[in-house]
Amino acid sequence: MPRNPLFLPVYEHTHAAPLRDQIQMALALADATTLKSLLVNCVPAITQAHLVDTIAARIGVPIPNGQAIDAVLHFDIIHCIPAELTDPATDRYHYDTRDRPRIRSAENQLRWQSDLKPLVDGVPVSWARQVLLTAGFTEAQSDAILQLPNDAWHKSWWYALDQHQTFSDRFLRLIRTRHYPNGSLLIQYKDYFQHEQPPCFRSQMHQAIVTVKPDHTSFANMLHQINSYRQALAIDRVILICDTISDLEMQGLVNQGISLYAMADVVMPMQADCQRCANTDCVMNGREQSPVVVCRNYHPWEHHL
Repeated sequence: MPRNPLFLPVYEHTHAAPLRDQIQMALALADATTLKSLLVNCVPAITQAHLVDTIAARIGVPIPNGQAIDAVLHFDIIHCIPAELTDPATDRYHYDTRDRPRIRSAENQLRWQSDLKPLVDGVPVSWARQVLLTAGFTEAQSDAILQLPNDAWHKSWWYALDQHQTFSDRFLRLIRTRHYPNGSLLIQYKDYFQHEQPPCFRSQMHQAIVTVKPDHTSFANMLHQINSYRQALAIDRVILICDTISDLEMQGLVNQGISLYAMADVVMPMQADCQRCANTDCVMNGREQSPVVVCRNYHPWEHHL
């Protein structure tokens, strides 16, 4: 650790940072797993853990009226996966000539097809290969796609999320590669499907506002503030971090499309002194020889603030 007074351990009693600052600091320092819990463990949950690909948080996001939102989550939700990830035998059907009648029968059931879409354009081979690997293709499959001649297509079966958030909508994906004279690549794809068109190649970017429930604010004013955040950033999803809340408030917020997250799960533990703590609900409150060193619910006496 640097030998600088800013980084030296503090052994004397220090004032606790304001709760909102504590939460923003915790979000700024949070890893992907901790940020993912905001999406998964809020009520109602925004998504499931295995569907979150990448996630990041921006803290103190400004909006036009001079205010700043506590945080905005940017996350990718996986919508499509190669079928062989759930059924290893599926991909084999495309390469086993004995199964051609079965393949043809399955393909004939697909009534619709999408337009031809670019996956990557004008990128080097290494970049294109990484995109394919990230999407779920094996190294052998990725290399085969990159080496396709201009008149060839790569076929693979995929699953898209259904309305129950399970991968059950099966569709056929065709991929082709074009080689530019400078060595870069264009990879395009189109999908054949039975009902709903797959929304993306693999994942889509989503956003969610994260804000802390203000103290001593009416329900109407709180909703007004949240809706102003929504309007300013054009983001509908909201996660409200709160401590205690009544059943009626909870139902009202959920009915307004707001997810609730427990404050205790995000506040960082701080150096504590039970003898000088104002949290009278704690069994260790006032104890001189308390074994507690750090605590999430430490509240120093008012005259220490």
